[in-house]
Amino acid sequence: MISGAYVLITNRCNFNCSYCYEQERHGDMKWETMKRLIDWMTEGYEPSRFVNPCSNFNINFFGGEPFLNWEVMKKTFEYVEGIRKQRGIVFSLAILTNGSIWNKEIHEFLGRYRSLMGCRLKFQVSIDGCEESQNINRPMADGSDSFSLVATNIKKFRSIIPDVQIRETLIPSRVDKWYDDYVTLSELSRFVQMTPIVENDWSSVLDKAKTQLEKIYELYFEQLKTEPNRWISLLNSTIKDTNEAIEQGMCYRGCHAGDQLVGVTVDGDLYPCHRFIAYRKYFDYKLGDVWKGIDKSSNKVKEVFKMHNANRECSDCKAYSCKRCYATNKFTEGTVESAPKNGYCELCRIIQELADKSSDRLFSEYNNTLSAFSTYKSPTSKRRGIAMANGEKILAADAEDLIVQSMSMLLKTMMEIRSQNCNIVELLKKIAENKTTEKPT
Repeated sequence: MISGAYVLITNRCNFNCSYCYEQERHGDMKWETMKRLIDWMTEGYEPSRFVNPCSNFNINFFGGEPFLNWEVMKKTFEYVEGIRKQRGIVFSLAILTNGSIWNKEIHEFLGRYRSLMGCRLKFQVSIDGCEESQNINRPMADGSDSFSLVATNIKKFRSIIPDVQIRETLIPSRVDKWYDDYVTLSELSRFVQMTPIVENDWSSVLDKAKTQLEKIYELYFEQLKTEPNRWISLLNSTIKDTNEAIEQGMCYRGCHAGDQLVGVTVDGDLYPCHRFIAYRKYFDYKLGDVWKGIDKSSNKVKEVFKMHNANRECSDCKAYSCKRCYATNKFTEGTVESAPKNGYCELCRIIQELADKSSDRLFSEYNNTLSAFSTYKSPTSKRRGIAMANGEKILAADAEDLIVQSMSMLLKTMMEIRSQNCNIVELLKKIAENKTTEKPT
């Protein structure tokens, strides 16, 4: 069942990023297409298949720059909120923007829906670090600088969405500036997602990359002493993914492209994900469209299911931060089953090595600090209901803080697994039982 969609709500963009993989730059999605996507996703809704109280379905607004098609995005918010009230179906909406567009209408609208949707609205801004890196990597379409505009708008958005997440694209040509870039980004947001680009050649800069990441993590540990709710994807998410891999028997490698997730073009065509859309001129994996659904009898659909079950050369790899991008594997190596030969895999192993070392340090040196994850409260949110973890009820101070609360639980659980060889389900139940005895403050 498809529960997530990366929607190219527009192909238009007002940036000219040096590493952009999108090739189409014309066309907007019509409201009728977006509405049909939502209706198609919810046609076979079965409540028993969903355990997340914050989200049944996920829509991620991509582009292009999503705010260039603001009217359709706005109607989507209104439509899914109506579905929630009428049918009890909950959508999580995520916006990935370059941060260049802000106005009073957008500000007031998102602020209003943020209070309604709580943890179901996620907001991510792409910015690559210090002024020099941002202006080189992500200039405006006319060639002008973008850093000042984006940094200013991030601060404005944070006044209504405190947990704005920064998305930084790591590229090998800027490896010497990674630490400086993180310093700047950590001043703009507590949550920094660092995403290494897959297509570039990493083989000659691996030592530099490791040195830069070690410096970043040292600063992160120092920041934790006074700001325990900070998050870096390469560190925190890798630890979480490692924990999940241990529980799953280290058997699953890859994302859910074409399985639980689809990418949607402005015309409503369905692909395994947004990256397959970007590469469709080289290989076409169209699965269907929003009007007729997925054609399960097509050869492309059969190839996608085979893709998820094939024996892959990295099936035993311990770099759990890598989700294996089938589209980029196909683009760089000619087959979805082959890993890149450009040093990217070695970079992922370095990321894993540093995360393994850091997980021990987090709980040997920062145990008291990390306990604040479960009690951190957002100053602008309302106290909400309960969260669910493995079927057990957990009192949640704020719905949007579930991510940091869950991170803390998973980190502690992983450490106990290592020291006691315990069962993760039993440990989570124990934690959940302890939480139900806590009273909200």
